[in-house]
Amino acid sequence: NFSGNPHMASMQSGSFYPFNILFFFIPFIPAWSIYIILQTILASLFTFLLLREYKLSKTASVFGAIAFAYSSYVTVWVEFGNLGYSFLWLPLILLLLHKNILKPTIVKTASIGFILALTILAGYIQTSIYAIGFAFVYALFVIFVLNKEKRVKNLLISGIAFTLGLLLSFVQLLPTFELFMRSTRSPYSKEALMALLIPFYHLVTIIIPDFFGNPATRNYWLNGTYIERVSYVGILPLFFAVFSFFKKPSKLVMFYALCALAVFLMVFDTYITRFLYSIYIPPIISTGVPSRMMYLFCFPVSILAAFGIHEFEKNANKKKILILSGIFLITIIAIWGFVLLAPKYLGGQDFIKYLSISKRNLIIPTGILLLGLASIITSTYMGRLKKTLLIFIILITILDLFYFFQKITPFVPVGTVYPKTEVMEQLKNIQGIDRSWGYGSGVVQTNLQEHEKIYGTDIYDALHLNTYGALITSGKNGKIEYPLPRSEATIPGGYGSEDLKSNPFRKRLLDLLGVKYILNKTDIEDKNPNTGTFPEKDYLLVWAGGKWQIYQNKGALPRIYFVSKYMIEGNQDKAISLLMDSNFDLRDTVVLSENLKVQLQKDPTATIKLISYTPNEVDVVTNSRSQMLLVLSDNYYPGWEVVIDKSEGKILKTNVSLRSVVVPAGMHTVKFRYQPQSFYYGFIISAVTLISMVLYLI
Repeated sequence: NFSGNPHMASMQSGSFYPFNILFFFIPFIPAWSIYIILQTILASLFTFLLLREYKLSKTASVFGAIAFAYSSYVTVWVEFGNLGYSFLWLPLILLLLHKNILKPTIVKTASIGFILALTILAGYIQTSIYAIGFAFVYALFVIFVLNKEKRVKNLLISGIAFTLGLLLSFVQLLPTFELFMRSTRSPYSKEALMALLIPFYHLVTIIIPDFFGNPATRNYWLNGTYIERVSYVGILPLFFAVFSFFKKPSKLVMFYALCALAVFLMVFDTYITRFLYSIYIPPIISTGVPSRMMYLFCFPVSILAAFGIHEFEKNANKKKILILSGIFLITIIAIWGFVLLAPKYLGGQDFIKYLSISKRNLIIPTGILLLGLASIITSTYMGRLKKTLLIFIILITILDLFYFFQKITPFVPVGTVYPKTEVMEQLKNIQGIDRSWGYGSGVVQTNLQEHEKIYGTDIYDALHLNTYGALITSGKNGKIEYPLPRSEATIPGGYGSEDLKSNPFRKRLLDLLGVKYILNKTDIEDKNPNTGTFPEKDYLLVWAGGKWQIYQNKGALPRIYFVSKYMIEGNQDKAISLLMDSNFDLRDTVVLSENLKVQLQKDPTATIKLISYTPNEVDVVTNSRSQMLLVLSDNYYPGWEVVIDKSEGKILKTNVSLRSVVVPAGMHTVKFRYQPQSFYYGFIISAVTLISMVLYLI
């Protein structure tokens, strides 16, 4: 799919993540459900175990675990799967690091390395880097602050654990690095990064998560993306996180508080943050959205909440409770005052018309806060009810976070997940290895072809080939559109009766990439061809059912074909111009990026028989009376090799991003094989590391 973009190397597919084994043994929908739900179960379990290691009570540990595992950050990203799995192991890593530094053992060291590898193999490298960085800082904190004995030894042991995690991940990291260097992924400019910072006024959502609305109810009224800005752990966990400072804070409390502050300074738009981003930022970090590290704000705040409620259990100082309750009440009253008075005194501002949304979304958090404060104050003055009221406080927090969860991540009937449709079933029967594309309201969303196992051109992936990205943008106006989209490569869409036939560049791109079938959706049931949109000279209606139609693109090139002419053009922009020129014969001429010192001759009788087409292997049998170029309209990428009979051939970069090989006259078996050296080298490193660890443990 995607004209042959590397799948495993893109990393986000998490090909080597052990939990993906679910999909081999369980049908897709229950496997996916288990895979998603396990994230919150594991996150809460690991956080609970870490808090118990800190000698906190069971009540406090449950409270902190719930606050983190069901915080707004985890909730809005839980459906993505790989992102959650790349950070949920963090509490367990911290637990093992803590134990191992205090009392080192081989098993714990090896376990840390293995879990660090899981964090990387989960598939979301940005959050993996943040988690590993946090764990590294934590290890230094424990070594230099909590356990000052045998620092050199503990540094060495911790270094070994981190190194093991890295080496175990090389099977994924080397192919990913190879693709990263050839992808459209590039660092954000400093200006773009600063534009992605969370506005300072968004700080109100730490208390009122939907103050600016919610995309689930279609009323989020700020520019920017809602899920990139979430920071809510629950209003009562926030209360107890602040309360953890009302007594002289322990070293652990100070560590987590400073970590939360550091993250705050990295993601919220302040003068300090802008100064930090004016300094050099490592390319790998700056290719992602800065606010993706907000889980490292939610996590420390949740830990602090557990410390706070633990202290509250032991010694609930009435004066301190009343002071903090007053601060929270004044804050919520001030927010209400702003919402109610702003229309009167700031009537000329644009945001005033949206404050009715803010007012409505203030009601539930205010109710939860008042109910929670009443329980906290009552338990302070009536100690015999404290245990009961603490359970009630936990239940209120669960209610608070569940309300937020179900609002943005609702459950749906099984039948709505990839339902079978007549048009898709027909397309599967018709299409074969040819490609399809959707026009107008018949557009097929990117990556759906993966599930349906049909061939397409479009892609949404963090890492995809820059050459393909360049080629596919040319369908808009006949030249490369800079800058290339960072995550999407899609044939330019269009609507209406004129758009399809009025853009010759998109038509040439469809032909070049072998897009033989085009989906169309009509307003009414119509089994007659729409010749106004799909002219008879270019398109043939091959199926119609309901409001759907499938047209054959008569000009589409075969997926595998012979040519006898070529032109040399190493400049990508000039090569695109040649391909988009209407005088350029796509059927018998290609553009190569390097000189080819062979003689080619056209043979109209030449034949190609497809033997096998799989993701990693393409086999064909050719027969021609002259030497010709065999073109395969899949992406050119290192790791693809070709064998003609028993002799190794050379794959040529063709038509900017595709591939071809010179085939001699006569009958030959041509075998394309994907055997990337980056994978094999990475596999050897990871395998040797794993085997060595097992042998050493034995």
